[in-house]
Amino acid sequence: MIIAPLIVGLAWLWALRSIVSDAGALGSGFHAGIGAVLTALAVAVAWVVGYLTFFAGGKWLQARSSGNTRIRAAAKTPTLVYGAVTLVAVVCAVLLQPHLLWWAVIFVPLTAIALMEINRGTPRSFIAGAAETVASAFLIAVLASVGVGASQPVSDGVTLTRNLFTAEVVDSLPAVMWWSLVWLALYQVGTVLYVKTMIRKKGDRAWWTGSMVFHAVSLVVVVFSVTSEHMGILPWLLAVVVFGWALWRSYAVPKDATSTEPKTAWTPKKVGMTEIPAVIGVTVAGLVAAVLYDGPLVLFIG
Repeated sequence: MIIAPLIVGLAWLWALRSIVSDAGALGSGFHAGIGAVLTALAVAVAWVVGYLTFFAGGKWLQARSSGNTRIRAAAKTPTLVYGAVTLVAVVCAVLLQPHLLWWAVIFVPLTAIALMEINRGTPRSFIAGAAETVASAFLIAVLASVGVGASQPVSDGVTLTRNLFTAEVVDSLPAVMWWSLVWLALYQVGTVLYVKTMIRKKGDRAWWTGSMVFHAVSLVVVVFSVTSEHMGILPWLLAVVVFGWALWRSYAVPKDATSTEPKTAWTPKKVGMTEIPAVIGVTVAGLVAAVLYDGPLVLFIG
């Protein structure tokens, strides 16, 4: 949830900047190179340290709700320190490329939903998990827009043109990038459901059925993503294989785990370890989709 979108997002940043450069539209000096690097670094720091802030802040909220003063006191300092670093990183990124402020439309509501679930005492609810994983996938789009936003057509790297809070750079992101985001989001949300059927909702037939239905619909969506213009066959095939496997395991593994004589001891650690190949697969699919992308990129900010 932390590393996969970072890898795919950086791949899209590189791919889109390469296309802008080939078109002769890349600016010079600060905005052509170091500016984009610094922006990407600021976004990466904000993402990783922001996760630490969220984790520590969640512990603080839980302790506050339960009245556990010891945990509350222990979580206070890391929450404040991580939070300060995250804030500085976010401010730096927005100052370098103001259009990144647009992504608050996505991250603020999703983070608020997850925090509300934590405050309610249900940090591991499906709603909280879905909000966190969808927000995670959107890091791909944030980093992709860094690559576009550092180009000369965006007023030499600054999107303070007609409106600070602009979505114009976002509109220029290619459809294939959005599909790589959808692949990761669907996989991660599906994993939240699958893990529920293996641990907290183990043996619950309604959750098991819901998980299988979600995985089946996800596979259909991924199969139809091949219709996107400039979609590479190799990343698409890899995504289809990953989601086909995910659908199979959403049925077979919970069935084995709840049988009278399971073939495998499905401990939480075992469940997590078996997801590693799929996580790598969906990450590589998004990465390869970016590397193979050679479609047009239209920038129309004056």
